[in-house]
Parts: sequence; structure tokens; C-alpha cells
Amino acid sequence: MNTREVGKAFEEIACEYLIENGYSIQDRNFHAGRIGEIDIVATKNGELYFVEVKGRNSLNYGSPAESISPQKKHKMRLSAQYYIKAKRMKEGFMNFVIVEILREKTSYKINLIQEVY
Repeated sequence: MNTREVGKAFEEIACEYLIENGYSIQDRNFHAGRIGEIDIVATKNGELYFVEVKGRNSLNYGSPAESISPQKKHKMRLSAQYYIKAKRMKEGFMNFVIVEILREKTSYKINLIQEVY
């Protein structure tokens, strides 16, 4: 599997996890022009969530969430604003979530991290 295929597999796992936990998937891989991409846009209880998916096969280089730089967080916020404008939604509080996935032999450990940027 190449890097892109592995990323797509992690996104599939994240979507299944979110749905099992009461989220509704609205969009996937939304391109915000030259700013960046939002992995998943979801809703839960009437609130909008922008989801970044990070997966790793080991903790040798730290947890998946630790790989998200301040610059990436800034781009996520700008991408979320772009999404809201593109979808003609009312701007308000934005929820950011990281779905952290760690592959363990034949299973996955999933951690949902609420972020505020």
C-alpha cells in the first residue's frame, strides 16, 4: 500500500468510528483552494465538526496527534472558514477534532481529541 492508500484506509476507519459515536458525515476530503484540505466534516447534535485524521503504525516518532504542527492547525482553521463560506453557512463556533489512529497488529486503537484553535 502506498502512502495515499494508507491515508484513505485511516480515513475510512475514522468515518466508521465517528458514525458509531453519533456523528453524521457531511463531507470528505474538502479542498479549500490553495489553503489545504479538510479530511472529514461531520455534524453531531446540530454542531459542525472539522476532523483531521492522523494515523501511525507505531509510536516510535510520537503519537499521531503530536505530528500536527501549529501551522497545520492554522491552515485547518482557514480551511474551515473557507468551507463555511463555500457552503453559505452562518459563521459561528467551530469545533475541531483529531481522530488519532494507532495500528496494533490486527486491530486499531482510536482516540478522539477535541481541539480548540
